[in-house]
Amino acid sequence: MPPGWDGIETISRLWEVYRPLQVVVCTAYSDYSWEEMRAKLGQPDSLVVLKKPFDNVEVQQLAHALTRKWALNLQATMKMDELERMVHQRTAELEKANMELARSEERFAKAFQISPVAMAIQSLPERRFIDVNERMLQLTGYTREEMVGHLATNLFIWHNPQLVDDWFDALLRNEVVRDQQTEVCDQFGNLHQVLMSVSMVTLSGEPHALVVAQDITERHVLERQFRQPKKWKAIGQLAAGVAHDFNNILTVIQGHAGLIKSQVDSGRAARDSADKIARATHRAASLIRQLLMFSRKQVMKFHHLDLNDSVSNSLAMIGRLVGEDIAIHFTPGAALPSIHADATMIEQVIMNWR
Repeated sequence: MPPGWDGIETISRLWEVYRPLQVVVCTAYSDYSWEEMRAKLGQPDSLVVLKKPFDNVEVQQLAHALTRKWALNLQATMKMDELERMVHQRTAELEKANMELARSEERFAKAFQISPVAMAIQSLPERRFIDVNERMLQLTGYTREEMVGHLATNLFIWHNPQLVDDWFDALLRNEVVRDQQTEVCDQFGNLHQVLMSVSMVTLSGEPHALVVAQDITERHVLERQFRQPKKWKAIGQLAAGVAHDFNNILTVIQGHAGLIKSQVDSGRAARDSADKIARATHRAASLIRQLLMFSRKQVMKFHHLDLNDSVSNSLAMIGRLVGEDIAIHFTPGAALPSIHADATMIEQVIMNWR
């Protein structure tokens, strides 16, 4: 021991460096009582005091027991340190996973709310609305309070609810439900064409359904508008074909009417009939020109026309088309000058006037 240190001072200094050290004091005389030593050292469970004389075998047994105790304490300390390290590591991993999950949920929530496509989250299996984004509210016309916590069946959102039920049943069977066409009925009774997709998501450990409804109403309108010119083109082609065939028939009728007129004296009934046939075929030829103009296969022919006669001829046909419940009155203009126009186009203008 260094000068000025007694046994108790030495032990206290050793414990400052290494607390688990087991100490055996062998002495015939002690300046300290046990209570004083315990008060000064504060660690009596690691200290044994043997007063001389003592049995060497007992000392060896005591030393062995203390050594074993020290080894066990060391192993326990190392095990606790290892467990504490594992706990810290696992805690750090969980905190990191929770932070990643929180960031992921935050990103999902932002994408969900600002998505230009209508989206909703429904619980399973009761299919109660848990959340809806702004686009879904615009599509349905409901407020968030009117939708969240309620069932779609109670709000009558789906125009064909049985079809939607079948899709949810398929989702529960782990089948893919994507881009299925249906109609959404908004709060005001308007129908919107949508492509609906349903997928499974887990929120707070519970299964939910993410419903995506892409509004394709405008696309349907554009498709119909795109198909309309094709339909009219097909009708025009059909009209052109019919007009050409019918024009050939009229040519034969006009030719035979002319032969009859040339072979019959004026004033006879047969000649009057031939004149009526010729006028009728001329009128039919005019209709054929209208069909050909409708199909854009007829070039306009300009002539000097009496507008009163053109309008009168057109109204005669219109009168047969509009029916008996509508009366048409026409007052010809007095001393109208002739016009340079296509007679068929004049008739088209009158036919299409509202």
